[in-house]
Amino acid sequence: MPLGQPVLQRCRQQHLLLGFVGAVAHLRSTSLAPRWFSGTTLLPPTLLGEAGISDRTVWLSMTVGLVLLGGFLLRQFRIAHALIPPSSWKNRRLTEALLYSGAGQFVIFPMFFVANLYLQSVLEFSPLASGSAFLPLCGIVILVATNAGRWLRYGPHEALMAGFVLVALGMAWLSLADMQSVFWRDILGPTLLVGAGLPMIAITTNLLGAQSAEPGDEGLTSGLLNTVQQFGAVIGLSAMISTASFYASHLAGPGRMPAAAELLGGYSMSFLLGAAVAAIATICLLIRLMLIRGGKDREPMPDG
Repeated sequence: MPLGQPVLQRCRQQHLLLGFVGAVAHLRSTSLAPRWFSGTTLLPPTLLGEAGISDRTVWLSMTVGLVLLGGFLLRQFRIAHALIPPSSWKNRRLTEALLYSGAGQFVIFPMFFVANLYLQSVLEFSPLASGSAFLPLCGIVILVATNAGRWLRYGPHEALMAGFVLVALGMAWLSLADMQSVFWRDILGPTLLVGAGLPMIAITTNLLGAQSAEPGDEGLTSGLLNTVQQFGAVIGLSAMISTASFYASHLAGPGRMPAAAELLGGYSMSFLLGAAVAAIATICLLIRLMLIRGGKDREPMPDG
């Protein structure tokens, strides 16, 4: 028997609430993750809090979040009128757009945070100076984004791969920064590379997502892309800060607070993590293009 409209609407609201609360709880536990792997932190306690891996709040938040998210997904697969139809996960083009969109945010969003920590704690920039250091990056983002038509003509996947190449090179270059680095020589170049890759990744993943949308599912596709980007950014931030904290503590030794040199090692390792993720995305895209090209011309751009 088909559900009446009020009942259907109420079911959807309940499922949406279940998924939302689960996501919030899981993100809450993820936000505490930078303290998980180390007895020290790269930030003052007022910014990160005192929670560690043994803190019950972390485990409780994670458990509640995973249980609620699992319940949300299970219910979605078992009901007829799901908020996210199961067929959406079988849409290969949509899944591809989601994965690359999340990977891009995993790398780029934390870069701003970690680079600011490096500029302030190692090079002793003031907060104003470290923030201003990214103004040239903003300019290159605007320049590349406003000329999207020129590089999209080579194909969306080619443009996406080029974006990840630029980000991988920029992050790897940042990992070479040292205690005597100079902004104009060692920081400006890599941040401009990341800035050039940012719109290439963001625009092409949104374009691929829009191409993958079935008629009537445009809103769903947009919502999934935005959700994946948010999760990618938060998980990437947690992973990169945890990597930096763990490696800095390893260099400092047991019971010692990391000095500037150890912090530098931690930041370099987190930049390398970002470069590795971008490089993996590049390799996956290259393999895809090699497999599907085989004598074919470049994939055509859709009309409009």
